[in-house]
Amino acid sequence: TSKVIDRCFAMNFVTYIQVLLFLAVAAQKEQVSLLFVGDISFSGPVKYYVEHNYHSYNDTFSDVASFIRETDISIANLESPFVNKDMHRYKVAKVVNLDSSPEAVSALSFAGFDVVTLANNHLNDFGSIGVNFTVQVLKKAGIKYFGVSYGNFNSSQEPLIVEKNGLKIGLLGYCDDALHSGKRNCTGLRSLFTSGPAVYQDAIATKDVTKLKAANVDIIVVFMHWGKEVLCEPLPYQLHITKHLESLGVQVIIGSHPHVIQRHCIHGNRFVAYSFGEFFVPSNPTPGRKRSEIVWETWYETR
Repeated sequence: TSKVIDRCFAMNFVTYIQVLLFLAVAAQKEQVSLLFVGDISFSGPVKYYVEHNYHSYNDTFSDVASFIRETDISIANLESPFVNKDMHRYKVAKVVNLDSSPEAVSALSFAGFDVVTLANNHLNDFGSIGVNFTVQVLKKAGIKYFGVSYGNFNSSQEPLIVEKNGLKIGLLGYCDDALHSGKRNCTGLRSLFTSGPAVYQDAIATKDVTKLKAANVDIIVVFMHWGKEVLCEPLPYQLHITKHLESLGVQVIIGSHPHVIQRHCIHGNRFVAYSFGEFFVPSNPTPGRKRSEIVWETWYETR
């Protein structure tokens, strides 16, 4: 029998944490390492400094690239869409718009990121044009992505399945900003366009996870964009989502959007991190926003 672990722990410092999660307790057969970070955006001053030859995009990750490359699969939240100068006329009227030059994708490749989630509240900052161009840029760079839906706002996404070392990892991404009402929230913007972030609903998540199970994946990862900015604790609706996803059999739940680190929990063989903070986002740093995490998980298939 396996030892059941059910505990939560707060992470309030810049850290690297290795979490060992076991599918069972028999002899090891296969293993895969997954690395997660929070928000990444190459907007604002970063773009300015590159355009004025102060540094390159690759320089942004020069201190951590060797570490990120060590893992089998490295995953980040790409917080800003790639757009070129001609696309700025499609900029949506809202308080904060983020965009990155398509040249910045080289930094993701240089750092060793294999996969990004696009399910966040800035993906539609330049409408469907920005979404579709971002997908093209990532495909050309050989970086996989998930968390995008097409058609109406409550359409299901196409799950991403990555195979490594004999294990199949299924990935889903959702945006849920239930706290922000109006047409400029994740759901409101998504409803105006034919492509954008996959919007969370219990029924949609149930359908998507069921599809992954039918594909016989070994590990299911859900990357959520949720919560309240600069709040250090998850809210009741996030706890509801976590409970629902775990009831479906999701083993890893990763969160972003609050810009600060929130608690992490281990429930049996399931791992939940409500927020990792900003990994690389130009901003006015409050003390909490200066802290971020790289989380490394090693999964073992045991029979």
